[in-house]
Amino acid sequence: AAPKAIFELFIDGESVVASDSSWSTGTGNTVFNSLRCGETFDAAKITNDWRNAVIARAPGGILVRQEMPSVKLQGCYEGKEIFPFVYDFGQSVTGNVEIEAEGKKGDEIAILYSERLRDDGTIDREEISRLVFSKRFAEDKYWLKGERKEKWHGSFSFHGFRYVRVYYPETTRLISVTARDIHTDLKEIGGYECNDEKINRLHRTAMRSVLTNYVHIPMDCPQREKNGWTADAMLSSYQTLYNFDIKTSYIKYLDDIVDCQRANGAIPCIAPTSIWGYQWGSGVTWDATLFVIPWNIYLFTGDASVLERYREPMRKYLAFLDTQTDDDIFTVGLGDWCAPEECEKIETEAMLTCYAKHVYDIYAKICTLFGDTDEAKNAEKRSAEIRAAFEKSFESKHAQSQTYYAALAYFDMTDDKQAAADRLAALVKKDGGHIYGGIFGALIIPVVLREYGYFDIAWKMVTAETYPSWLYLADKCSGTFGEAWRGSESRDHHMFSSVDAFIHSSLSGLTPDEKFPGFKQICLKPYFPKGIVEFSAYYTINGERLEISLKKGVFAVTMPEGITGTLEIGGEKKMLHKGNNLFDVR
Repeated sequence: AAPKAIFELFIDGESVVASDSSWSTGTGNTVFNSLRCGETFDAAKITNDWRNAVIARAPGGILVRQEMPSVKLQGCYEGKEIFPFVYDFGQSVTGNVEIEAEGKKGDEIAILYSERLRDDGTIDREEISRLVFSKRFAEDKYWLKGERKEKWHGSFSFHGFRYVRVYYPETTRLISVTARDIHTDLKEIGGYECNDEKINRLHRTAMRSVLTNYVHIPMDCPQREKNGWTADAMLSSYQTLYNFDIKTSYIKYLDDIVDCQRANGAIPCIAPTSIWGYQWGSGVTWDATLFVIPWNIYLFTGDASVLERYREPMRKYLAFLDTQTDDDIFTVGLGDWCAPEECEKIETEAMLTCYAKHVYDIYAKICTLFGDTDEAKNAEKRSAEIRAAFEKSFESKHAQSQTYYAALAYFDMTDDKQAAADRLAALVKKDGGHIYGGIFGALIIPVVLREYGYFDIAWKMVTAETYPSWLYLADKCSGTFGEAWRGSESRDHHMFSSVDAFIHSSLSGLTPDEKFPGFKQICLKPYFPKGIVEFSAYYTINGERLEISLKKGVFAVTMPEGITGTLEIGGEKKMLHKGNNLFDVR
């Protein structure tokens, strides 16, 4: 389709210029452009086919103001030529490359993007291109104008990469190759660091994984699909809300999901989507995003309007969800995705059923919050019915599954949560202190271990450096988390980044409380892992910083204006007051 544009510029409230048919249009220098396949720019082309613009049919939908931050250039990295014509930027990057060159008119410079190399130094693009059925993929081309030195970078597409291979003729001299780091301009509002560089590295990896995957929407990966997979966004939301001012960005994405909701309540597994988003991957484990992200936003910000905004889509979805069940066991969707291939996995139907109960539990809380007691009771009734069906169908079927026993406690699927946590701890010990779960297991296993008395085991798991572990994955994937624990597939995903929330909440003790959403009142319950003797953390509440630190045996808390709280430490509860609070923990 022909390009379309609509614009209007206001200065001091007065419209001074707007798009209309008096504008001229012509074929520009960008002669090819594709989100996944790249861009071609003919610098020598002269536009001589000018003609008046015409009024075009609108694309559909409702034009609304963008409230989220824009995508911006965040930095540039010079490439190091490690093999002939192959450049390394040292880390995973989302963006594109700027080249500077000189040569003859019409000389073509081709830039191929990749996130890994073969042993012989050639770029390996097999994994990232396997879902794009086009001869051309992740490739930018520039045709020289032939006038002295020329600089160029693409303007309409972006790529995920660490390496590029540059092709050019002998008549061209390549002067420089620079990576341009591009992502949504998410501002940091929290973070931490400590004396253990491994932990700092995990924090940087989680942060980087989110940023490289956020270009307008939370993507699954920047180098391959660039799709807004819902579960990826849901799982990383547990840590992004500690680290970034991200509420408006999530609302935009949730609106995308709602825009895709069908009349029967179904939502796709990716948003925005073409038709296939409804046909594979959708199911309550992914669809729970419509409930979990608004609930997490509410817990961190106290903004109940976010819950009100999505109540009707939630209600419609629950009506659809109840058509996806067989005697209250849910069978449509994906399970604990990307668990180590050698581990015993929780059955997909068990994982789906846990999340079905979970969304009903969240919805019941939302209805209670708004005083809809009858609707809340109906949701609680459905939750109880699903729990009973789960107990009947899955009891003792997962003797060796870490995720299963974590799910029993995390999703309230058993009356004896402590016994489930005890069994989980025994399994983790048997597995050498390693995580043997997929993306949902990675969220819930450390939390259950910590909450039921096994923090030391959880910390050993989180800080493990051999496969399968978060540090192993970060090392394999150039500073971002990958798609699979071995780093064998995409090397830039953010769905395993929930571990950062576990670390932050453990060291600082700061955990959102649904009784006091938005941290109106805080209760710090810090843990002191062996080997961590210094750390500092902060979180911004209403524009002011809550600061928490440990140094030389003194635990310090600086409380913002208007916030009250307590500290649970050494079996005692101590009051926190405005300003500096110091506690000797030696």
